[in-house]
Amino acid sequence: MSILSIRESGKKVLATGNEAIARGAIEAGIGYASTYPGTPASQIGDSFYAAQSELPWLHFEYSMNEKIAVEGAIGAAWSGVRAIASMKAPGLNVAAEPLFTVCYYGARGLVIVNGADPGQQASSAEQDNRWYSLSTHMPCLEPSTIQEAKDFTFKAFELSEEFGVPFMINLPTDLCHASGMLILGEFPRALPFRGKFGGAVVARTLRGVEGSVHRKLLETEERIKEYALHSPLNEVLPGSDKWGVISSGMAWSYTLEALNILGLYDVPVLKLGMVYPISPELIARFAEGLDQVIVVEELDPFIETAVEKIAYERGLKIPIVGKDLMPKTGALSPTTVALRLSEHSGLPLPSRFSAGIARREAMARTPGMISSQREGGLCAGCSHRGAAYALKKATGGNLVCGGDIGCYGNLSKEPWSLSDWSICMGAGIGIAQGVSHKVDDLPVVALIGDSTFFHAGLPSVLNAAYHRANVLLLLLDNRWTALTGHQPCPSTVETVEGAPLKAIDIKEMLQGLGVEHVITADPFKPNEMARTISEAITLPGLKVIITEGECVLQSQRRDRLLGAPTKVYRIDSELCGQCDLCYSEFRCPAMERRENGGSTAYLIDPGACVGCGGCVEICPFDAIVVAE
Repeated sequence: MSILSIRESGKKVLATGNEAIARGAIEAGIGYASTYPGTPASQIGDSFYAAQSELPWLHFEYSMNEKIAVEGAIGAAWSGVRAIASMKAPGLNVAAEPLFTVCYYGARGLVIVNGADPGQQASSAEQDNRWYSLSTHMPCLEPSTIQEAKDFTFKAFELSEEFGVPFMINLPTDLCHASGMLILGEFPRALPFRGKFGGAVVARTLRGVEGSVHRKLLETEERIKEYALHSPLNEVLPGSDKWGVISSGMAWSYTLEALNILGLYDVPVLKLGMVYPISPELIARFAEGLDQVIVVEELDPFIETAVEKIAYERGLKIPIVGKDLMPKTGALSPTTVALRLSEHSGLPLPSRFSAGIARREAMARTPGMISSQREGGLCAGCSHRGAAYALKKATGGNLVCGGDIGCYGNLSKEPWSLSDWSICMGAGIGIAQGVSHKVDDLPVVALIGDSTFFHAGLPSVLNAAYHRANVLLLLLDNRWTALTGHQPCPSTVETVEGAPLKAIDIKEMLQGLGVEHVITADPFKPNEMARTISEAITLPGLKVIITEGECVLQSQRRDRLLGAPTKVYRIDSELCGQCDLCYSEFRCPAMERRENGGSTAYLIDPGACVGCGGCVEICPFDAIVVAE
């Protein structure tokens, strides 16, 4: 049973931050949930998806992109049904247009979850989306524990209904993926099977409003500031020292640990559970009698800037220290905060911590002492490997290549080096067409996955076809939104259990968009695909090659469940010419090269091989054969 469907109030369960968000939404009585999957927030949607059969009143969907996810949630909220839309940080850029507008016209019972990513562990940019609150006037809550992730979500729905605006929850990677004990609240008694649309939204919003909706929004924001002054979401830990700390979210947890490390038990700390808007009176009361305030937060000086503004307007002549002391990039940690507070206050770190820090610094200065960060790669049997090999063979690597967001982002690395840019969803083909209209000396190629194609590629492909951009698009169809956790998308043919789904025919869709040259290719026959690419590059205008090969992790799971026969390959040492092609250029992780006393042997690890056969065709000596 999913924790989303447990009806026992007070029960203690082990949950991640993402699961806690989903449970909080269920306890709040939502009837609509939507997302476009993206790490670190993917498991919020996955939790709803896994529990669908247990929550028959809930409509959940993996929307085509974040804009559509938010728009659908707005529609449910305008129909009187509580709704939640979740996404990773760059996804909020995609959803920004409807978010800005709905904040002006209002919505009750609407919550947006932003999966922040300090440290850029899973995102194309380390952006701080709290600034969206400043621009849209959308209140933002920031939980600091697993329990608060659930409780703040529940509270966000209540506040959204009370004030008539959407509320955002900012959840960083470390809390999204953290596990901890969660005490469940009451399961909703009234289940929202259906709603009722309330009539013309613009007319309803403007009715009785003096001036613009913008003015009304600003007035609402002032009322929220008054609420924030006494809100239990914000908490003061009292102390008698003459300097204090203002913090929020995970940074607050790290601050408490850091103060404990330093033995500073009498420092007053203000925890902001609501980071926007901030009550000026709350800040003024906290700062009264202090000689200095230190702001501890991750990424940008969002809270620091607000506190400085309040101090200036209130005439508070008190030093405020923030990003001049704390790191401006990356995720914080208790050790980092303790080290910076130690340097600032002159208090020494305990010997066990200072010795550990000195040891790490010495290792960092010694070549080879610290291993490099593990790089991602393509799985054994990944269909993208054959496509990349074919593209390199057909072009010799002499091309302009636009990358995109997906597993194939790993093709930017050696030995492929097939991505001159990768900035956001759909920008591979979007930028490539601009290049193609001004560059003639090299073929222009763009890569895009099936899920990214549905997310943001459709308009760019239509534009390229209409304006006859001279681009070859490789549409890498692995039938899943694979990178973020194997969520289904419109190209998914069947579930892992073997149940058929109504998949969209991508070839027909491309032809409907006006693409004249649509070709399918088998990426597990890379030599044949290389010839197809060579011919396609000579064709005028936009041409699309669809590589069809399901994500091997999903197909393997299905084979195991259904008991399908499997096979693996081996290298016949007597036939092997030791050309190194399979190991260095095809780069399948199942391939091994062993040196022994001046001799070299090439092997295939039978535990890693998935039997895709992609390596068989490229071997010029026919040395790769089916294992007995």
